[in-house]
Amino acid sequence: MEKKTRLKVAVVGSTGLVGGETLKALSQNSEIEEIIALSRRAFDPKLEKVKVTQVDFKKETEIQSALEGINHIFMAIGTTQKKVNGNKELYREIDYGIPLRIAENAPKNLRSYHLVSAIGAKKTASNFYLQLKGEIEEALKNQEGFKLYIYRPSFLLGDRKENRLGEKIGKVLAKSFAFLLPSPYKPVQAKTLAQAMVYNAIHEAEPGVYTYPEIIGQAKRV
Repeated sequence: MEKKTRLKVAVVGSTGLVGGETLKALSQNSEIEEIIALSRRAFDPKLEKVKVTQVDFKKETEIQSALEGINHIFMAIGTTQKKVNGNKELYREIDYGIPLRIAENAPKNLRSYHLVSAIGAKKTASNFYLQLKGEIEEALKNQEGFKLYIYRPSFLLGDRKENRLGEKIGKVLAKSFAFLLPSPYKPVQAKTLAQAMVYNAIHEAEPGVYTYPEIIGQAKRV
């Protein structure tokens, strides 16, 4: 019997809610041999198979070195207006610049790229956040050499390290009235999103845009 190739993957945004859940899901998968967590700062993930690699995301040589031999990339990086003190230029660098630079410097053997976007993402949106998400989606679609998976969740549920009061209120309302919301706008657990992304990568599912119904469907296959 031919031995199945075990995979090497990279996660960007590992200290966030979705990134953290993605690390957990990957570490529990027997087909994953090595997980590289690209980060601007050192941290201890306390998970098997995870190696944290500090990277200056503005330096292409560092990105290329960190991504050597990577088969799948999970892009869960993101910031907030509060974190950047309202600096839209810095916000753009994190939510647009880093994801694009990672794609531009990906290895030739990369099979798939998984982007966590947001429901309503559109480059012509009046909302800055949704416009930015729409712009990075379009920019990544223009890249070649790998399958692109875009995930557009609405409210993400789970335990965040930071306190986001407005988001907490929104989540409570969304959970309470979820049955009234159109399917793509229903809240989803970050763990569920992570499971869907890992499933798609391992099984080389159909690339494209995934919203709530597809995310739930793929996660149930795990």
